[in-house]
This record gives sequence, C-alpha cells and structure tokens, in this order.
Amino acid sequence: MLGLVSRKAERFFTFSKHLPCKPSPDWFRENLTQIARRLKSETTAKIGLCSLCPIGENLDSDDPFQRELNRRVEEYSAIVAAVAGDENCRYIALYEAIAAEIRTSPGRAFTAFRFLPFYRDAFRVLVLRRSADDVAHMNGWRFHTDGVHLNSRAGRIVADAAKSSSKPDLQGARVRFVRLQNCRRLSEHSPTARDTDTGRMRPAVAGLQNLRIRRAAFRVKADWVDLIAKR
Repeated sequence: MLGLVSRKAERFFTFSKHLPCKPSPDWFRENLTQIARRLKSETTAKIGLCSLCPIGENLDSDDPFQRELNRRVEEYSAIVAAVAGDENCRYIALYEAIAAEIRTSPGRAFTAFRFLPFYRDAFRVLVLRRSADDVAHMNGWRFHTDGVHLNSRAGRIVADAAKSSSKPDLQGARVRFVRLQNCRRLSEHSPTARDTDTGRMRPAVAGLQNLRIRRAAFRVKADWVDLIAKR
C-alpha cells in the first residue's frame, strides 16, 4: 500500500520483497483470488478475508500524502470485499470498524514514509523493552504505534470483528454438541438398548452406540476448538 504512494517505499519493498512487478490493484486482486482459491482447495477451513486497516488517523485530511493513502485503502478494501463475494468467503470489515472509531475523533495524519521513525520504534521495543502502547503514546497515535502498525486498542477492534464473523459457526458447533449429549442420554434410556431383566445397558449395543456418539462428538469438539482458537 505504501509503495503506491511513496516512491521511496516502492523501491524499498520491490528490492526487499523481490517483487516481480510494480504493485497495482489488478495484481492485488489476482494474488488475493489465488490465495483464496488455494486455501479452499487445499484445506477445509472457512476462509475470511479482511479489509485493510487505515494508515494514519485522519480520514478527511487535506494533506496530499494522507489523502492518497485514504483513497488507496478504500480502493483495496473494496477489492477484498469483491473477491470475498466472488469466492464465497467471509468478509471481515476491519477497515469499516476502525474507520468508524477514527471518525468520531480524528487524530494525526500520516504525511510521509520515513525509515528513521520505524528504526527508532524498533529500538524502543526491542532494546528499551517499551510496550507497543507506550510507543504509540510517545508518538501521539491512538490506534497505531507509528501510523502504520496497530496498537492494542485497534487490536481489540480487529479481534472483535473477527470474533463476530465466526459467531454463527461457533453457535452451530455448540448446538450440535448439545444435541449429541442429548442423544447419548436418550440412547441410555432406549428400551432396545437395555436388558429387560436387569435394566442394564446391553454391552454390544451400548458399546456401538457410545462409539458412534464419541466419534461424532470428537468431530464436533475438534470443530469447536478450532473455531475458538480462531477467535
């Protein structure tokens, strides 16, 4: 994103990332589409595509650099939403969530790409052991540490957006788990599952039924744990 607005950033990322071509919206769409399709074909995970987080904290700035960043972030977030719709993936509206918070009280504009502030902040974190939120406060940012990278306040917004997008699946897993527990209780009271003389579960029937239930419950638990981990 910065490479589209800053020539210095473009040269740096082209060299350091060994980019085969100049960044562009079409190339971004192509790469994102390939990533989504590969994940769908090679995994069973439910795929969520996130819109981009704002760079800088003034969405209505008159500064040319910040204004162009705002335009590009909106443009690329729209591409993410379009690819999510085309590939039947979940769309996680990170840009919209953070932008709504920023608009209530605009902050600093990100007016230029410079290497020195990034190195200075890395020194503060890695050597001086300052937290990301401490760095954000020193730099005068509310949602970022440096205008680009997010602090814990914005991180909570990201977590909430991702969590809300997974709630339907998590709820479904809980419902299926409860139904399996109920099925086990019902099976233990089934007339065909108990010996008519002793009232105890018939070993063969009980073993088969419990095995089936345990297998199904294991699959649901695995889905549930995976969903919780993704939250």
